[in-house]
Amino acid sequence: MLSKRDLILLSITIGLGIWILDIYVDSILFFKGSFEDSLIPHIFGKVFYFHALLFICFVFFVLVIARYLGKFRKTEEKLKALENKYEVQFNNALDGIVICNAESGIISDCNDAILKMTGREREELIGKHQSILHPPEAIEDGFTKTYKQHLHEKEGDTLDELIIAKDGSIKDVAIKANTFEFQGENSIQGIFRDITEQKMAEDALRESEMKFRGLVETTSDWIWEVDEKACYTYASSKVFDILGYEPEYILGKTPFDLMPQNEATRVKNIFGPIVASQKPFIELENINLHKDGHEVTLETSGIPLFNSKGEFCGYRGIDRDITDRKKAEQALLHSEVQRKETNKIMSAVLNRTHIMAVLLDTDFNFIWVNKAYADTCNHDISFFPGKNHFALYPHEENQTIFQRVVDTGEPFFIIAKPFEFPDQPERGVTYWDWSLQPVKDKSEKITSLVFTLTEVTERKLAEEKLKESEDKFRKLFETSADGVMIIDAEDRMIIDINKACERLYGYTKEEFLKLKLTDVSNEPEKSEQAIKPTLYGELTNIPIRYHIKKDGTVFPIEVSVGNFSIKGKKIVYGIIRDITERKIAEEKLRNAETRLKNTFNISPGLISAVDINTGYFTYCNPAVTKILGFSVEEFTSRPFMELLHPDDRQRTVDEVASQLIGNPVANFENRYLCKDGSYNGWDGRQLRQIKMEWCMVLQQISPSARRQRRNFKKAKSDWRQYWRQQEKGSG
Repeated sequence: MLSKRDLILLSITIGLGIWILDIYVDSILFFKGSFEDSLIPHIFGKVFYFHALLFICFVFFVLVIARYLGKFRKTEEKLKALENKYEVQFNNALDGIVICNAESGIISDCNDAILKMTGREREELIGKHQSILHPPEAIEDGFTKTYKQHLHEKEGDTLDELIIAKDGSIKDVAIKANTFEFQGENSIQGIFRDITEQKMAEDALRESEMKFRGLVETTSDWIWEVDEKACYTYASSKVFDILGYEPEYILGKTPFDLMPQNEATRVKNIFGPIVASQKPFIELENINLHKDGHEVTLETSGIPLFNSKGEFCGYRGIDRDITDRKKAEQALLHSEVQRKETNKIMSAVLNRTHIMAVLLDTDFNFIWVNKAYADTCNHDISFFPGKNHFALYPHEENQTIFQRVVDTGEPFFIIAKPFEFPDQPERGVTYWDWSLQPVKDKSEKITSLVFTLTEVTERKLAEEKLKESEDKFRKLFETSADGVMIIDAEDRMIIDINKACERLYGYTKEEFLKLKLTDVSNEPEKSEQAIKPTLYGELTNIPIRYHIKKDGTVFPIEVSVGNFSIKGKKIVYGIIRDITERKIAEEKLRNAETRLKNTFNISPGLISAVDINTGYFTYCNPAVTKILGFSVEEFTSRPFMELLHPDDRQRTVDEVASQLIGNPVANFENRYLCKDGSYNGWDGRQLRQIKMEWCMVLQQISPSARRQRRNFKKAKSDWRQYWRQQEKGSG
């Protein structure tokens, strides 16, 4: 570009040249003579001077033009160098750059970074609309919302947006855009920065913060932070539950402000050296005053905090209310010896756990192990530090898992993984629940691994036994002769049946599982009433219900109903037995009993049954009224022996005793009391024991039969006496 001075000189030179040329032309036109006779000589005096002046002007003009051309060439070279530099920076930029026509949105240029970001070739973007870079949901009226904002109110601002790659993957980007004019065209340049990983990190951080916040708000302990002056900068809401103060109240105060004066002095003397050394501390017991004035004993643990420059900036820690524990301790500790012994026991309990814990470096060398791990491995704790885990316990699969955790930073969890100790073969196959958690520093670099294990061999064996038991139950379930139906207690849907149910009802299992209990019951209301007591834990036996088969046949069943729970869901089961044949047999028995009863009722003889235990008649036929004059109720309300003639009672007892030892008894004579006070003689035709009763069939003896029996007995007695006398005489 020409300077201001060069422009002035160029203007003067051009003006003088034009003025001289004008005079020359005028002299020719107006005077019609030669140059020497023209107006110019009259003005300048001599022709020589005019020519000299004209030459000087020409030379000066040439010099100015040469100077201008030289500067123009240098400017052009600088501009070209700048263009080359811009092109290199444009194409080698780490961020994607896109230039569009501001009005049409057509892409006129882009760099390699945006091509890599979208997975496209340059020809696929140049000449295309800017919307090709974004997913459809980001487009609004043909343009993205951020594009419109960059054209108007938010030019130069950085806005978050989504872009879509050729393969369909979506990425988060931050776009900064400015408008400019080039070759008379209004353009817009957008700089795209891929922030996908940043977004993922932010999401992970938010999730971590939410987990931490949830942990802080739900834990029963009080989480706090103090600055380097020991003033509270954060307190979780649990401080209200422990000390009665709102979190906002204690911000700016020190822990010593909440303690009695003597306690504050004591704790300061302990806490001062800890702060000076900037070391963590654990289980520092201290007494605080509740808002209502009563003392609260806290157990405090904390770790030092450092800023990004490594400067100490305070402590973060946790306070646990151990007031109740301390009161219990004080009640138990009646002497100093007991106190020390109890402290040792509590220390052992608090510092040891059955869960095995290991800290490893990233090469899987032991840094630290707890006692539970050392004991399980049959070594002392000091044996492990510095040794390699897989040198002691080689396991190719586990080593691959450990390496993957180191490579990816993702934790690993597994349940009931089998393992055999190479140095303890007698243990056989053991099973373990274990996890491997990477420990990262502030730069997200993995520094160590936390390896925790719990042996679950007994649980695994129990599960296998349970599975075996379940298999046995399933076989029993499927092979049971009775139908077994399992029902959801909430909606009464049938959720399982066995083969016997399929045979009993005629439905397939698939058809059954679409039915409710009421679909197979001919008495749905009674079925519902029978289930309700079962839901409260009662085992119900239902002697008879009527169900419906697939073909519509109604049949009687006997059901036993109970319940159990699976994962909190109540289940009702029913064991179903078809009692159709039994009902038919019972009907036949009732008919036979009716016929027998009718026979008893019309019999002229007295038929009765006596309870062996009570001695009372339990049954007699109507003939008792006709023969003895008693009603059935009167006869059965009196003891059997009371109705016998006193002289016949012992003989009757003897006859019954003979029956008890297995001798048949028939045709024995008894006299029974009539209602009018007289006695009637009866001939017992049969005396038989049926269950716990004696059944007797009696027939009244006629007078002639009684005389014949007396004569026969007398003749028999005389005959026996005769033979005795004969035996004595012969002797």
